Amino acid sequence: MSVRKIRKQIHFHKNQRWAASIIILTIVGIITHGKISKLNHVKAGYNNEEHVFILKQLKDETDSIQTKRVREKSKPKLTPKYFNPNKTSIEELTSMGIQEKDAKSWMKYITKGGKFYRVEDLKKLYSMNDRMYNQLKPYAILPKEKKYKKEKSKYKESLTRNSLKKSMNPESNIYDILEKEKLNLDSIQYFAKKDELFYKKEFASRRNKMRSGINNEFIISINETDSIELRTLKGIGPVLSSRIIKYKEQLGGFHNKNQLLEVYGVKPTLLSNILDRLSFEGPLRKIKINTVTLEELVKHPYFDYSTAHIFINYRIQHGDYRDINDIKKIRIIKDYWLEETAPYFDFEPSL
Repeated sequence: MSVRKIRKQIHFHKNQRWAASIIILTIVGIITHGKISKLNHVKAGYNNEEHVFILKQLKDETDSIQTKRVREKSKPKLTPKYFNPNKTSIEELTSMGIQEKDAKSWMKYITKGGKFYRVEDLKKLYSMNDRMYNQLKPYAILPKEKKYKKEKSKYKESLTRNSLKKSMNPESNIYDILEKEKLNLDSIQYFAKKDELFYKKEFASRRNKMRSGINNEFIISINETDSIELRTLKGIGPVLSSRIIKYKEQLGGFHNKNQLLEVYGVKPTLLSNILDRLSFEGPLRKIKINTVTLEELVKHPYFDYSTAHIFINYRIQHGDYRDINDIKKIRIIKDYWLEETAPYFDFEPSL
């Protein structure tokens, strides 16, 4: 092959020659920069003083930990026995293997008024470490001290405020009050005070009976009541009573106690407390199942759109519902749902 043919095959255009030149210069620049950086790094040298300092610190910390462990192991093992931390002595503490300086620190804490009420209080001692505490903990006994009330040196001749409050309680015993007060009175004063207490007792009893005019034994008909009457029940306030009345209006009335649990805020404990004051008798607002429209039916809490749509379509295809058995023919209806809803159905035929 001639030189001329070879030149034609490897001939580059002007733009290609420029691109090749730029690539070659870039490669040369990268290689040169790397060599210069390497030379600078070598000239700068490596200063390892900081690394040496860090390694020295780590070694010192390791040595201190090992030294501490050796000291802990070198300490004589305690031979504890049952003792009262509040009534111990230096001799008793040292006999259990506690160092004398630690025993003196212990006694100094007690003489200055310090006291141990619980075994965990031993940690308050400056000389107490975890090792010593774990060994002494099973043997420390802190008996419960009896608390003696200070006796009054003089008894007041007049009744105290607390005694007067107690005397207002109809169930209190007047003779017990007089005995506890230990009044230093002659017979005339004694009987005068006794009559005064009897009067206060009868007055308090009468006042408690007349304080409220509400009959707590009155039975409330849940389907005929209002929110004001419901608020007389313990645990029901204005908000909850309004919710119950609103839900009753949506349902058309309650026919069993479990329906009250469907009201937000009525819990089983509350229902059990007020159940003996409620009656679920009374008329319910019926749904005329043969004439009701889809829009009216979905307003009832027990009917969503799908259920109401099925009821209406079945009535259109098969005619009026004559009784509950016709509804049971709709096989996709749940039995327990039908038991709750059936009391609201009115099977009056359409015209």
